[in-house]
Parts: sequence; C-alpha cells; structure tokens
Amino acid sequence: MFNKKLILSSLVLSLGILMLAGCSAKPEVNSDSSHQETKKAKTANAPEHNAQPVDAAAGPVDVPIGKENKFGTEFVFVYIPVAKNVHPVNYHGMPGDKEADIHLEGDFHAIEDNKWGFAPGDWIPGMKVTYEAINKKTSDKLSGRLYPMTAGDGPHYGLNVKMPSEGTYDFTFWVELDTDNFAYHDVEEWWTKQEFKYTADYKKQ
Repeated sequence: MFNKKLILSSLVLSLGILMLAGCSAKPEVNSDSSHQETKKAKTANAPEHNAQPVDAAAGPVDVPIGKENKFGTEFVFVYIPVAKNVHPVNYHGMPGDKEADIHLEGDFHAIEDNKWGFAPGDWIPGMKVTYEAINKKTSDKLSGRLYPMTAGDGPHYGLNVKMPSEGTYDFTFWVELDTDNFAYHDVEEWWTKQEFKYTADYKKQ
C-alpha cells in the first residue's frame, strides 16, 4: 500500500513538473523564415538600378540612314558627328573639322552566305562607294565619294562632309568593285554596281 501511494505521488509530481515546463516554454521562431521576410521587405522598398553606365570612350552614336542584306553582305549606311583628327589631313579633299557637319559612312561586312572568300563579320574591302543627297524641301544637293579608312570601331568607307541645309534628304548610294585597286579569282563572279536609296533627316548639332 505504501509503495502504491509513493508511486502515485511520484507520477503526480512528474506530471506537474512537465505541465509547468510546457507553460513557461516560449514558442520557437523560425529565424530563417523571419530573415527571408525581412529581406523581401527591404528588396521591395529598394530603388531599382537598371540603368547601364555610360561608356564615354564608346564614341559618337550612329544616325541610321539605311541597311539591307544581299550578295552575302550587310550594307549599312549611317552618319555621325564630324570625325576629328583624321590622318592624313585633307584626305581626298575632305573639309576640316570646323568646316564639315557630319561624317558620312558606309559599313559593309560579310554574312553567312558570302561566296567571295569572306568569313561572317569580315569587312569587305575594295569597294568604290559614291553618293548623292538631295534636300526634299529646298532641293539643295551634295554628292561625292566615300573612301576606305579605319577608326576605333573598325574599318569603313567614309568622309567628313558639309551639309548644305537642314531637313529631310533623299540619299542614293552606289557600290561597286573598285577594279583599279582590287581584283579577285577562284570565287564567283563579282556582283554588278548596286544602288541603294533611303530617306533620312539631318539637323545641325
């Protein structure tokens, strides 16, 4: 009888201790979950930084005139602000930096189906490039030839030119093989003289 009372007393005491421990225990906090929620809140309030840094050494931006692909070549015509420090000075009678308004360019590079010995991306040399531009409103006209040269962004055909007036111009470019200075063999016959017509605006900067 004594042993039963002792055992019963022990059980009651143990049960009381467990109950007290359960009441005093603090609920666990999921520290990882709390950290994630805090991080999300900070991210939601943080300013976005999508703008890319400006590369001051990248050079002037091209103003597009026209572009098309044919004969395994990408033909691109653009103009940029006047090209400075061109060597030699007065290259093919080119006006000086202060006299010219723009640098007119023709950029020709091989694409996948080129059959004249050039790998995709290669610059196409040996071209004779002439042009004419007529102001649609005033009928002011300029014409000339673009010559091979190179710059920080690679080789091209170009020349600084003086624009007669602001406005919208009809540009015509003619591109052909410069047979006086360039020859070919063991490839397909070279394509004939090509004409490219575009319309573009010019505004003095």
